[in-house]
Amino acid sequence: RTIFGSTIGWFVFRLGSLFREMQGKHWKRKLMHLPLKDIDLVLTESVPNPRMVMIDDPGHEFFVERDHSSSVELLGKGFVPGQESGKPPHGCFISGWYDIFARTTIRDFQLAARNADNLDDGRLSLVMGDWQHFDDFLTVSLRESVRAFDRALMNHKPKNKLPPVRVLCVGAKGYFRTQRPFWETGLSLINPSTSQYSISNESHHAWREFSNWPPPEADTEYLTLMAGRKLLPEVVCDREPEMTESLRLELEWQHFDSFVWDPFNPTPTLGGRMFGLTEAGIKEQSKLIKRDDVVVFTTPRLSKTVEIAGNVWLDLFVASSAISMDVFAKLCIVLPEKSSFGKDVTYNLCEGIERCTLDVEAGDQWPKKVRVNVGPICAQFQAGSKIRLILAGGSFPQFSRNLGFGDPNISATRVTTSKNRIIWARSKLELPVISKTTLEEALSCDRGFVAEDIFMEHSSES
Repeated sequence: RTIFGSTIGWFVFRLGSLFREMQGKHWKRKLMHLPLKDIDLVLTESVPNPRMVMIDDPGHEFFVERDHSSSVELLGKGFVPGQESGKPPHGCFISGWYDIFARTTIRDFQLAARNADNLDDGRLSLVMGDWQHFDDFLTVSLRESVRAFDRALMNHKPKNKLPPVRVLCVGAKGYFRTQRPFWETGLSLINPSTSQYSISNESHHAWREFSNWPPPEADTEYLTLMAGRKLLPEVVCDREPEMTESLRLELEWQHFDSFVWDPFNPTPTLGGRMFGLTEAGIKEQSKLIKRDDVVVFTTPRLSKTVEIAGNVWLDLFVASSAISMDVFAKLCIVLPEKSSFGKDVTYNLCEGIERCTLDVEAGDQWPKKVRVNVGPICAQFQAGSKIRLILAGGSFPQFSRNLGFGDPNISATRVTTSKNRIIWARSKLELPVISKTTLEEALSCDRGFVAEDIFMEHSSES
């Protein structure tokens, strides 16, 4: 907790990272170099020794040798190699929703939890805040790790039994990290326990406790993509239809939204899970929404508060003029406040991307169904807010660009601009709802009114 021991060094490191990011445009131009395998020559403006080697095969021996999944499994079973007696090992998994390692941290906890007899003994714990990687996450994780070691090695027991999973609910009671005062951030760096939003303050309204992750009490509910770029609740059949020729033609001629994906002018990254100081985290999305290469679907205003916790998925039918396309999906919350653009304020919650490439030799054709893992999140949509889904063909430099030909990322040099289609029919957003209020109840409205509203929008556009 000392200033000189934990804060000054980290502050100096932050200043160095900030100076590097001040030259962001210069770096982004270099990151667009093709092929990617030679990007080290461009970034360093010399021939580095040794040269950087890029590997895009997860089954490569380089990654196999560094796969510690077996150790995580042993942790869950309570076994340490070479130790026949004594206390079983403890594991404390800590990350943030906007940390680049968020998904892998949750994956490791789930792997350990699956191999554990039970999670009630307090050996395994998962903590997820609204942090990014370069944040007061460092001081929080250190403090929480020490607390976990105290419980394990010194048999320290908390006054109240701690649940295995503790996560921060983004938007609870209207709290968002972007609204956090500057002095609050400074105090939390010096001493995390002074922050009212710190996990040290376990009584704060934004923290949620679960017996596992994803929460077993979550109910899967759906929002369907509709005409007029609307998201509305819909009853979805459990049985998925086969992609017959008649269904393919039906989907191809259904109403759709389209956008042009240009690899030379890719959709930029605005917040989210990144390894950066100023670019990562929760950001206002108005600049992104105004772009022509983005498609946005939004619900009407919620009449009641809805809370979600777990993994968000998107099932989408897409088509493209190119052989390969990416589907980037970002779940957002829209607040009734006004932004500098004169519209509602939109904050990002979680995002994911999936690549879809035709097998031309096998006779593949568009449209294709894509299932996108939008990501893990715990968030609250208050009454008066909206649920928003942003779709694009990529997010650069967060993810590498899709060049359109389906060539390997590392060696690809062929580039084409493509026209991509987002097909509404049978496309749905899957949300894990934990609140008593369902999406159907929160979005209960007269469907005739919604249809009339959509008709008026299209009339005004034409």
